[in-house]
Amino acid sequence: MRYIVEGDSKVLAYKSRLYTVWANMKQRCFNPKSNGYANYGGRGITVCPMWAKRNGYHEFIDWAVTDNIWWHFGEGQRCYDLAAPFASCSLDRVNNDGPYTPINCRWVDYKEQARNRRATKSQEKRKKAKTYEEQHPNVRPILVMDMEGNELARYESISKAAIELFGDVTKHAAIRYAATRSKKGSYRGYKFKILG
Repeated sequence: MRYIVEGDSKVLAYKSRLYTVWANMKQRCFNPKSNGYANYGGRGITVCPMWAKRNGYHEFIDWAVTDNIWWHFGEGQRCYDLAAPFASCSLDRVNNDGPYTPINCRWVDYKEQARNRRATKSQEKRKKAKTYEEQHPNVRPILVMDMEGNELARYESISKAAIELFGDVTKHAAIRYAATRSKKGSYRGYKFKILG
């Protein structure tokens, strides 16, 4: 691990990064003129009173900087661990609809934070969308063949075939179209036949 002695400009830069994270968190939650207010304060996301007060930065830094991040080297000299989570990570709320509190916050990398986002309107629509089988209760099994007509597999529904073959349920429309075109119908190197 690399450490930098306190007083070095790089240590101060990380302290100022923590200040920026704290200040931006408050702006998003309390300032209606902030760009992120609609997604935070406008939705009722708050900051715990301990961090929200005027000098709450000190409590925030106490939470962010734990004992294993600072090391003491003798008379008044402290060292900073560059591998500390907040040095390269982002502040994230575990419960995306919950407040900024010591219990609900953590440091995560940007990939993990992207996974912890609330669903967009289009994602919600997709979740609510009915599958072909739900729209058509009299679903029939489907036969999958190669281009010569040799049987490869049978599936209980078109959607199941779409997921197994292409990993995407939205391909069921293309499979249904190919299955209804008699001998000419094929899709991505497969022929299909609706059974029953």
